[in-house]
Amino acid sequence: MRKLYTRSPIFVQSSTGTDAEVGVRIWTGGLSDIPSANTYTLNKSHNSNGKATFEVSDLLSDYIEHSFSGTYYSGATYVRFYVTETGGSTYNSETLLTLDGYTEGDTVQYITQSEYNISSDDILMTVGTLATPEDTTTVVPTQGATRVMFFKDDVLKFTKKLNSANLLEGNQSPLDFNVLNGSTTRVESAELSPAGAMNAGTIELNSSSSLLRLFTNLVYTTNKRSVRIFVKAISGTPTFDFGLTDTEVQVTTTSEWQEVVVDDVTPTNFGVNLFIDIVLAGSVGDKVAIFGLVMNEGSESTSYSDTPNTEVEYATSAGQSASTFYARVIADGGTIIDEDCSDDIMEYVTELDIDKIHVVKSDGLVEVIKVEQLPCNKYENSKLTFINKFGALQDIHFSAKNSKSYKFKGEEYRSLNFDYDNLSNNYSQHSMTSFNKNGETVHKLNTGFLPESYSEYFKQLLMSERVWMEYKGTVVPVNVSKSSLEHKTHINNGLIQFEITVTESHNIATNIR
Repeated sequence: MRKLYTRSPIFVQSSTGTDAEVGVRIWTGGLSDIPSANTYTLNKSHNSNGKATFEVSDLLSDYIEHSFSGTYYSGATYVRFYVTETGGSTYNSETLLTLDGYTEGDTVQYITQSEYNISSDDILMTVGTLATPEDTTTVVPTQGATRVMFFKDDVLKFTKKLNSANLLEGNQSPLDFNVLNGSTTRVESAELSPAGAMNAGTIELNSSSSLLRLFTNLVYTTNKRSVRIFVKAISGTPTFDFGLTDTEVQVTTTSEWQEVVVDDVTPTNFGVNLFIDIVLAGSVGDKVAIFGLVMNEGSESTSYSDTPNTEVEYATSAGQSASTFYARVIADGGTIIDEDCSDDIMEYVTELDIDKIHVVKSDGLVEVIKVEQLPCNKYENSKLTFINKFGALQDIHFSAKNSKSYKFKGEEYRSLNFDYDNLSNNYSQHSMTSFNKNGETVHKLNTGFLPESYSEYFKQLLMSERVWMEYKGTVVPVNVSKSSLEHKTHINNGLIQFEITVTESHNIATNIR
C-alpha cells in the first residue's frame, strides 16, 4: 500500500479546467470503511499556468494520535482524495496509508491524475541490525507483509504469519474490474455495506452475461491464495461466479448479503500477475452489490467482517506481550523458584535465540534484518520506544549504566513580616517566600556496544516528536534533551556506544489541568 508521510509536504494538484475542488476523506478502522462524505472540502481557482495546488499534510496529521503503553499496535489512518475540475474531469486517488513520519532530502510528495510520487515500502523501519538484550522480545514493524521468518545460523526457528493482511488493499470497488465481455453499468459507493457505511458498489447487467476481471499487482507464484467477497441482489436473481484464476464458486444471489469464499487455491499461471474473475449471468437490468474483496496468502482467507485490516502489523519473536522469560512463565501460570541453581540454569536459557529476520512481502520479495544479542550485565535494562521516520513504533535498548536525577525550579518573592500589634519583627514567618515549586525527573541512559547502523536509528530518535521510556515494567512519556549527534563509525570511533539524556514529560508535582 502506498504511504503518505505527514511531516513532509504533500500536494494534490489539478491541471485542467478553470477551478478545482478537492474532497479529503480521512478515517480509521477498516480499510474499506470509506466515508460517504468528505472530511474536508477545499476549493481553488487555477493559476495563470492552468494549475491548482493544495497542501494537505497538516489536515492529515491532525487525525493521527500515537500512544504507547507497552503494546506495539498502532491504529492505521487512511485517506482518499476526490478531485473535481470545473470544465475538466473528475477522478479520485487510491486508498493511502497516512503515517506520522517524514521523507528526507528534496523529495516532495504529490498526487495528480496520472502520477503518484509517494512511497510504497512495506517495512516501516530502517533495514539494518537490531541490537537486543538477551531474553527480550524483538519487535519488527511491518505493513502489508504476509509472514516473518526468524533464523539462527541460517536455520529457520519459527515463522509468524500475518494472514490478516489484505493483499488487495485499495481494490474494493467494481470500477477496479475490467469488463472482458458483455456489458455492465458499475457504480462506486452506491449501497450500504455490511460495515454500515455507504461504500458498497453495484454492477448492473446490460446483457445476458458479463465477465469482469481484476488484474492485481501481485506477481504470479504457486503460493496458495484465498479470496472472499460479499454480494447481494439489488434487482433480479442473477448467478454470481467468483474466484481466483480458474477456481470459482457459483451462487444464486439473494436480497441479503452473502459471503462468497474460495479457499486453498493454487493459482494457475495465466500470465505475469494474479487476477480475480466475477461472472454475472441473468437478465438485462439484474443488479448486484459487492463489497469487502479480500485476498490472503495461505489456505484460509480472513473474513472482512471478523478481522478487517485495521492495524499496522507488528511481528515479535515471542508473539506475547510479556517482555522477559520470567514474565512469560508467570503469565502462563508457571512458578519461578528464585534460587541460585535456577538462576544458573536461566543464564543459559535464551528465549530470543535468533540472528536474522526475513520479512516476506506480498509481492514475494524479502527484506532481511540482522539481529545482534547484547550480553547481560549488572545494569537494569531500559528501553526507549519512539515514532521513527516511517511513522511506526521502534525500540532502542540501553543496557549499560543509567542514572536518575532531579531538577527543581520555582519562583520567590520578599514580604515584610512585621508584627504591627506588638511593634516587633515576626521571625516565625518567611521573609523570602517560594511559590510555583516543581521538579523534573531526568534519566541519563547509555547503550552497550552497538552496530554501526545505529547512528541512523539515533538520528530518527532525535527527530521523533513522541518518545516513551520503559523501565522496570513502567512506561512513561519522555522528551529527549540531546540536541546534537555524532554519526559514529567503527573506523572513527572503534566500539560504538551512545549516551542519551531524557526528561520525563510530566512534572513531579502533577500540573495537568
